[in-house]
Amino acid sequence: MPKVTTLWLTVAAAVTVLATDAAIVSPASGTKIKPGATFAFEYRTAADYCVSSYNFTVWLDTQDPTSLYPSNTWARGVFLGEFALPNYPGNPYPRNLPPSNFTMPDFSISPGGFGVGSKVNDAHIKLLVLEEYQTCAGGLGNTIGFHYANLIYNATS
Repeated sequence: MPKVTTLWLTVAAAVTVLATDAAIVSPASGTKIKPGATFAFEYRTAADYCVSSYNFTVWLDTQDPTSLYPSNTWARGVFLGEFALPNYPGNPYPRNLPPSNFTMPDFSISPGGFGVGSKVNDAHIKLLVLEEYQTCAGGLGNTIGFHYANLIYNATS
């Protein structure tokens, strides 16, 4: 039995080394943000020893995906951008640093064309981050990390 315990501890130690602490630092979940207001943004990437972070994309999700199957109405939201933070050796000099603030869109305003806005109060939306990274364990393609913060859009209280 000691051999199994030793093997388990070895596997657990290997997983711990590869675990990431990637997270949305700000805004915090539960933050109330009015349309047109600026809000602080900070993301801590997965980069660490044996983990190289590449790019991450930021989205505001106003309606969660309906499924993981192809669909013309899969989700609703707004793309805020693709960014990267310096980390050695994976991406030491990125040219697409994230801003320290974003401005909350006013979804009541038409985005143009046939698009029509929608006025809502107390809407529960998500700030999403999808991050591409790779570990020294390797793999077929990059690992994609997913993080989100729950926000309250146009809170009335």
